[in-house]
Amino acid sequence: MSQPFENLPATSGSDESRFTALLIQIWREVFQRDHIGIQDNFFALGGTSLLGTRIITRLCQATGVEFTLRMLLDAPTIAEFAMVIEHLDKLPPYQPISPRPRKRQKAVVLSLQKGTSDMAGNGKNNQELFYSR
Repeated sequence: MSQPFENLPATSGSDESRFTALLIQIWREVFQRDHIGIQDNFFALGGTSLLGTRIITRLCQATGVEFTLRMLLDAPTIAEFAMVIEHLDKLPPYQPISPRPRKRQKAVVLSLQKGTSDMAGNGKNNQELFYSR
């Protein structure tokens, strides 16, 4: 795995401050706001899965590191997310969410109607049962 900050532009700050500055810049662009603080909450700002995906995509492109939407949702402020990144090598790998197996349920007939119709249009009256939900 590559180092989280190796692709960030060189500045006079620590890796953490460079990463925080990058997150603030990305959040400002995605949320279209001039003022974003490190304690602003993703959800309180109106964050959605689509906006989260945009943030993660831009972050991955800027750093060359693979982040997941789940990481952002688990640490929804810039300060919390920066702490996650600081300890990235100590965290267990994120596992994809897989659906639970469902028990197959029998189909339920909601109504049973008896009617006549001429499905073929040949003038015959056929008795048919119609299942409708």
